[in-house]
Amino acid sequence: MRYHFVITAEPAPAFCRMACLWAWSLRRHAGALANSRISVVFNDRTDPDTEKWLRRLPDVTVLARPRLSHDHKELNKYSALWAPDLEKADYVILTDCDVVCTDRLDELDILMADAEFGGISDGPISATHRSYKPSICRYALMLQELSGLSPEEVCVHRHEAFTAHPPYTDFPYFNGGVLVIGGRRLSEFRALVVELSRRIYQQVHRDQTHPLRLMRRAWNTLWVRCPGGKRFMIGWHVRRKRFADQVAVFPAVLKLRLPYRVLPHEFNWRYRDMVRPEETPRLIHYYKSALGIPPPRILQEDWIPAYRMSGDVGRRALANVVGEFLQQHPECPHRAEP
Repeated sequence: MRYHFVITAEPAPAFCRMACLWAWSLRRHAGALANSRISVVFNDRTDPDTEKWLRRLPDVTVLARPRLSHDHKELNKYSALWAPDLEKADYVILTDCDVVCTDRLDELDILMADAEFGGISDGPISATHRSYKPSICRYALMLQELSGLSPEEVCVHRHEAFTAHPPYTDFPYFNGGVLVIGGRRLSEFRALVVELSRRIYQQVHRDQTHPLRLMRRAWNTLWVRCPGGKRFMIGWHVRRKRFADQVAVFPAVLKLRLPYRVLPHEFNWRYRDMVRPEETPRLIHYYKSALGIPPPRILQEDWIPAYRMSGDVGRRALANVVGEFLQQHPECPHRAEP
């Protein structure tokens, strides 16, 4: 299988540090996928020092594109899906910048067999119905509206991983940190997921500014946390408009009728309590609420000794890989915070 890894970055020191670590970790630890093509797309302009450093790695493309949105900053992650030659890959792996590869990714060949899309559940296992704040309510209604499928057609996609466990959506709701997309259908997916993201974002924005819509939103918010409250809600409800890029993913998958896989947590490792004993962290998504390290500090050394001694296998793996990177590449641009 031919894979192509892509991220979107900002030309700012924190993103530059993460991009360098991300690309190096794939070359160092991705196993059979370590020689895959890599593209880093900067919003608006590249960072010259980071571009020069990244181009020292084999088969890495660095380019700049106009950002997709100035208002919905999370939407800009999809700019990476316009990198050159992606359609030539069997699979494109889009990740956030705050992702690092810590072990072999070879198993993706088997996991993605005959599928055109793969993603990992968004919810942490430790959350309960009472404590969990859902990103989306009345999800089935949204899926019907945005995908054009009938209630019966949507019902087929009910998945046990999303019923008894967070995010309690009944249907797949994927974390946007790692998405695997078939190259053959990429152009369709990128156009549709951006279109639906904008549609959701604008609807939530209108709900927050138009008086009558604001009343409906206040009513829905009142019932979100109440057991059984969903039956009193009006329409579907997205908690924050910045979630629109992630909420749009599965509606796009359904509308395009892409065969999909719910991938194991080890390919988007976030919370210790989401794992099964046999799982090994492979792609660690190290945003602050997950592993406790603010991404801008990822290349500072002060946190590494404690994480190496942690009982959390994800924290240990992250510390080992970052420590190895710092040993091999002390010259990494923007290594220290300004």
